[in-house]
Amino acid sequence: LVVLRGPLPPRVEARFYKVVGLGVVAALEVGIAAFVLRAEDALQLPFGKLLYGDLSPVASGTRFGIAFILTTLGYGICLTILATAWALDLPALRWPAFLLAIALAWGYSLSSHQATEPNASLLGEVADWVHLVAAMLWVGGVLTLAVVVWPLAPHMRRAAFLRFSRIAIGLVGVLVVAGTVVAIERLPELDDLWDTSYGRI
Repeated sequence: LVVLRGPLPPRVEARFYKVVGLGVVAALEVGIAAFVLRAEDALQLPFGKLLYGDLSPVASGTRFGIAFILTTLGYGICLTILATAWALDLPALRWPAFLLAIALAWGYSLSSHQATEPNASLLGEVADWVHLVAAMLWVGGVLTLAVVVWPLAPHMRRAAFLRFSRIAIGLVGVLVVAGTVVAIERLPELDDLWDTSYGRI
């Protein structure tokens, strides 16, 4: 939408939709796996029993569970919008899917350490969300250029890489600033960098 402006060749368009669709499915699957692992930790059940256990108290009774449900449903809607855009050849529908995906990243921030720790603040949540969105856009852009543009559109490479480079510089800057805000809030003392598992990681 931002880097590859205008109509794309059919092969490029088809691969773009496949890559983006796989990305949405991966977000759904990783989200489900993370929910199950966090529920296992909260309920203190062995994994075998967890598969047949009742996860509804975690899903509907915790901030993490509610954020998970809304994020999962939202990414399902995002996938539906993308499939509709591809099937009906309506590229304008990519914008609502793109904006929805960015907004849905807030669900991960709402259920992260940044939102649930005792010293959590709204600033930390927003910084966590901005950090995550900047990383998503940077990694997603690099992946799209490598998998879609480079092999299928050699005539678009130069313009696409130059446009993305300008955006990427800003994204990396935002990533560093937002990450610093998150780190300062999560690790208020300097020795937290080596005394806490979060700091060491």
